[in-house]
Amino acid sequence: MATPLTPIQGSDNQVFEYTDSLSYLIPEGQRHLHRGDVVVISKEGGVAGFLLTEIRPEADPEYNLWNLPSKPTYGGNGVGHATVRVKGGAFRTDVTVDADAKAGDPVYAVAATGTGKATVTLDPTAADVVLGTLYQAPTKTSGVENLIVILDPKAV
Repeated sequence: MATPLTPIQGSDNQVFEYTDSLSYLIPEGQRHLHRGDVVVISKEGGVAGFLLTEIRPEADPEYNLWNLPSKPTYGGNGVGHATVRVKGGAFRTDVTVDADAKAGDPVYAVAATGTGKATVTLDPTAADVVLGTLYQAPTKTSGVENLIVILDPKAV
């Protein structure tokens, strides 16, 4: 009887080589979000990012021969999961700004609730996570402006 091969210690423990985008179970209160929206996966762990795929629903809609080509794949994710970019890249999103904002300032996210989207802001007081940093200074001194955020999430 042949002896089974024993893998070299540490050679088979790598799960993913690239971890900038991963499949995550989306928290129940944020499953109404769509591709491109900010999602907070873990406030305590500082995991947040941008949805790259739609969230796979519990049941797929009915498809027939005529609408089958438009059937979404959901990125191959399981029910309640979506592919989320959690590291690297620069994304354009609406940010609540203030008069003192400048390039490099931290950008914070407050998780979506109800039917709304996540709040992306420069104000840390109610923040759930740090989403990243501002790529450029805003042109407005208050209100919401569509700006580029360099994605680098972490816990508050």
